[in-house]
Amino acid sequence: MKRLTVFPFFIMLAVSISGQSINELRNAESILWLGIDFTEARFEGEYDFGVPGDLTEKLIPGWNQVLLAEPEKFDIASMFNFSKVETDFGLTFKKNESINPENIFLNPTEIEKYSLTPEIIQDIVSKYDLDYNGYALIFIVESYSKTTISGNIWVTFFHVPSKKVVYTKKMAGEARGFGIKNYWTGAVYDVMKACNKQIDKLLED
Repeated sequence: MKRLTVFPFFIMLAVSISGQSINELRNAESILWLGIDFTEARFEGEYDFGVPGDLTEKLIPGWNQVLLAEPEKFDIASMFNFSKVETDFGLTFKKNESINPENIFLNPTEIEKYSLTPEIIQDIVSKYDLDYNGYALIFIVESYSKTTISGNIWVTFFHVPSKKVVYTKKMAGEARGFGIKNYWTGAVYDVMKACNKQIDKLLED
């Protein structure tokens, strides 16, 4: 997939990583934006996501396609204050195609208990196969809950050559909008805006 490049400057969030890694991340010439990984995501209410098959065949690829189709709205460079962002969703489209639709729906009690961990995030990232010499950003979805009207998403930065996660944080975004696709894309947008507001605080952590 063709990579797109966008510009303004990068000040970055860094938690539980070495000073050297923080400086490398801040001074990176570019960041690779990979989109949304749904491979370990769980969803509440099978029929709230259309007829069987719609979620994996239409909605999951569609949610990433919205980010590509509306770059001015989902502007990673601006929201995260990056100097340069390259965009390549090829990995996430391929990974998401492997999702087993029989294992992704949970009831309200199950979805409330379902949780990823930083260790699971690292395991997910360790299986990525990318040819890029630098840092990447990916959103890894934990769950979409109709009860809480929110999506839980792990905002994750990692060093591509070493596959080492250098920052990951679970954030909740409020779903909003008309239609299933736009409704849950609203949760992603909410997380992006929250990250933008928290940059200074996160940098101090």
